[in-house]
Amino acid sequence: MVFKLNKGPYELGGSLHTMHAYTFLKPFKVNYGPSQRHVYDTLQWDKSFSVIPTGNSGIPASKHYCDQTELYVNGEFHVDYVSRSKIQENAEYTMVLNGAK
Repeated sequence: MVFKLNKGPYELGGSLHTMHAYTFLKPFKVNYGPSQRHVYDTLQWDKSFSVIPTGNSGIPASKHYCDQTELYVNGEFHVDYVSRSKIQENAEYTMVLNGAK
């Protein structure tokens, strides 16, 4: 691989019948699986969790490129806030969009 854009390899367990729903041709060699995991608490939305194996950025030069891979492989999550107040309180970055009038 020229640019080393992928991470791993990682040994992963699981099957089509588990939370770690991976499909294997050879033991521990994953062919495909879920692109993200979410655990929602519908009584307290701000106590929900998620993880994306590739991270928040699709740009290899970004520090957030594949920054959630280790969490994903280890079956861990991060808090996924839903309410505006929690998002604003915990934001690391803010993006301002100005539309043309």
